[in-house]
Amino acid sequence: MMKRTIDYHKKKFIIIEDHAEFRSSLKQMMKLFGANNVETATSGDQGISKIIAGNFDIVLCDYELGKGKDGQQVLEETRHSGLLKASSIFVLITAATTVEMVMGALEYEPDGYITKPITHENLKSRLDRIVRDKQAFQEIDKAIDSRKPDLAVEACDKIIAVESKFQIKAYRFKSKLLLKLERYQEAEQLFNDVLEIRYIPWAKLGVGKCAFYDNRHDEAKAIFEELAKEDKRNVEAHDWLAKVYASEQKFELAQKSLLQAVKQSPKSVLRQNELGRVSAITEDWEAGEKAYRKAVSLGKDSCFKSSGNYTGLTKALQNKIKNFKGRPGRDACTEAIRTLEALEKDYGNQKDIALHSTILRGETSANQDKQKEAERYIKKSLKIIEEYGEDLPNHLGIAMAECLEANHQDKEAEEYRKKYDSSLINFDTLNAEGVKYFKAGKFRDAVATFRKATQDPNPSISAILNATQACIKLLETEGPNKLLVKDCTFYFKKLEDIAANDSNFARYKKLHTLYKKYELK
Repeated sequence: MMKRTIDYHKKKFIIIEDHAEFRSSLKQMMKLFGANNVETATSGDQGISKIIAGNFDIVLCDYELGKGKDGQQVLEETRHSGLLKASSIFVLITAATTVEMVMGALEYEPDGYITKPITHENLKSRLDRIVRDKQAFQEIDKAIDSRKPDLAVEACDKIIAVESKFQIKAYRFKSKLLLKLERYQEAEQLFNDVLEIRYIPWAKLGVGKCAFYDNRHDEAKAIFEELAKEDKRNVEAHDWLAKVYASEQKFELAQKSLLQAVKQSPKSVLRQNELGRVSAITEDWEAGEKAYRKAVSLGKDSCFKSSGNYTGLTKALQNKIKNFKGRPGRDACTEAIRTLEALEKDYGNQKDIALHSTILRGETSANQDKQKEAERYIKKSLKIIEEYGEDLPNHLGIAMAECLEANHQDKEAEEYRKKYDSSLINFDTLNAEGVKYFKAGKFRDAVATFRKATQDPNPSISAILNATQACIKLLETEGPNKLLVKDCTFYFKKLEDIAANDSNFARYKKLHTLYKKYELK
């Protein structure tokens, strides 16, 4: 049977390549098989800018792009931020498909790889195969681009019913849609259906995910442990195993799983950040320091860049600054100050972050026994804290307590501990007060009180829903408010793992529908 010729002249291309000669060569090759709408970018940053402004069908992106974003980071940002249509194709071009590169890029699933050297013939052959495979899923992609996930699920079912070579891939598409739609029972049945056809690790992993969402943690743990044992390169199994352990407050085991994941795939900013966070909880400062340092380095050109990586690294370095004499202590201090300088340069206009940096400067000075310098930073911090009134975030209150403790101001530190340390705060009382305010129609007071109540490290689902409902009620009463919508977004992020069989699920869905109305305004 003759294969239909692909009309490349109807498609819009972008080539992202830093070397002029290879960029020009690729463009000429594209023209030879009919592509005449081809744009180019000389760097990852320029590529992202053009992708945002354009509407590209096919992206050809080199992995190595010199200074700035590399190909993996371009891929991450296009996927994470939804910069490309579901029907668009993203192809990574590599000089060599190293394990680190493949493992890093795999998590954001490029449509294909093309390895250098490239000829006109092998480029066209590889692209033809990728485009034809993509065309088999065009109905699914069209539904996703139209934001009609239910129609996308139906389109998957049509492909599955045909039992073609695309059946398994359609199953996988459908499983992702069902998980996103929080239809966990259907997803679990699908994963089991796939396993009856043949054993595939991602299907078994999916069963584990559904078990986790259904609060069957022991079952989920057993599945993830088995997958990790089967193949130590199964990074997602290690990630989910860490997630289960963390939910059980078993942070040493969570850290162990994350260390395995990072060993296999070290280029993930989010994974390094999580390893740093968990290492801080276990007070393994050396592991935390390494993880946060890597997260800062990787994050410089990543869409996952975060101020928390800078503050996390600075905090992890305090152990060396305080306890290591000589050069190790001095080097740690120098790194801490440089990290804070970078933080202030990039985030200094954000009040919370600027305050956190000032507090950490005070702690750094105190741990060097520079008392007068520490007192200057503490005085400056306290002055800023006064401006917050009762709205100082808990994490900044705790940071202030730790800074005061480092400077041997234990009495003052204790006052901050009493007010902001989650182990000393009665969050149930705060939640009850918020409910009283809400019933009395004092919605502003309710929002403020619930905001404090949900700073509990392990807030109840009911408390988070109470906070969400208060925000939405205030939106209904007073109209659009970006801060309230931001609060709702934060609360729903905390609830993303709520199980469909949870008694609060119906309330969650109702509030989420109301929130979407305001989110779109």
